[in-house]
Amino acid sequence: MASRRYDGGMLATIRNVMIAALTALTAPVVLTANAQAQWSTESVLMEMAPLIQPCVQPTGGPRVFTRCFDTHSAVHAHWAAYRIARFLPAFNQLALDSELALQTDKIRLEVANHVDYPYAEAWFLLLAMEYERWATEQSRPEPLRLRVFGDAIAARLLDQYEQTAPNPRTPEYSNASWHVLQLHRWYEETGDTARRARVDTLVHQNFLGPITSPTLRHNIVQPNQFFSIHGNWAHLVLETQDAAIVRQFVQDQGSYPIGHILPNPITGFAHSYGMGWSRAWALRSMARNALNPIDRFNYWRAANAHIQVGMERHMMLSGQFAAYSHWVPQFAVYAVTDGA
Repeated sequence: MASRRYDGGMLATIRNVMIAALTALTAPVVLTANAQAQWSTESVLMEMAPLIQPCVQPTGGPRVFTRCFDTHSAVHAHWAAYRIARFLPAFNQLALDSELALQTDKIRLEVANHVDYPYAEAWFLLLAMEYERWATEQSRPEPLRLRVFGDAIAARLLDQYEQTAPNPRTPEYSNASWHVLQLHRWYEETGDTARRARVDTLVHQNFLGPITSPTLRHNIVQPNQFFSIHGNWAHLVLETQDAAIVRQFVQDQGSYPIGHILPNPITGFAHSYGMGWSRAWALRSMARNALNPIDRFNYWRAANAHIQVGMERHMMLSGQFAAYSHWVPQFAVYAVTDGA
């Protein structure tokens, strides 16, 4: 038999594959014995859709974002209706119900008086973008009808953060990483390159460089928040910046230890039920942008483990409206569809 010769690149690839396989066999697992995703995107969305459906029905009064406990949860329920419908056409009625509810006069009232804080505003930008995609795909009348409201909200957010610099360490509702990510996506989606460049300036000045952010480990020792501060910070940079900046960011961050990226087994706070999904979407961003196959494998493995744990908790908690059902399903929808 003739001998087979391998160049250096092929040998490195073989070595990395072997190390990844060993990692799969030896890395610790928290709360799940399977490194692969046991829940497909479709199966997660099918579980979440019935909980979102009551939140997007038309209302009889002057307001529309009232059916999901609080304003921002109702906003992201309407966003989730369009995202689910675009992934699973069998659920298109969800989107049709939402469209019927989102009457222009009611949206005008909401944006002027209730969608007036950054967390709700960031979710409204997501809603307006998703509605426009769905409405265009479905050839609905006036697919751009939410854009005028999104433009007004985006202008407010941009002005706010140009006057007061965004801080990547802010938690929960004030999480600037989340707000700036959706602001950047808005201007990219609408083709406003000048304002997108201004958002990029905010990112470069405030989210890059030697920043000390609470690490992913922080989520494990303090689980009573719904956003991973470090995870959302990384998610912003990885999803908005060009390849050179992303590569430098990933190199600066280094590899995340296994113990810091597996799910947190501690619960007991309502907001902790969102934390796992927040970590999942951050880990999926990290996996897509990892520079070596070992990190890529570990991040995908950890993201899948978070999804598995999230669904285990979903089966236990889905009947609890105030603590769970009015908001966590939307986090799950975002986690399994963003970047897909």
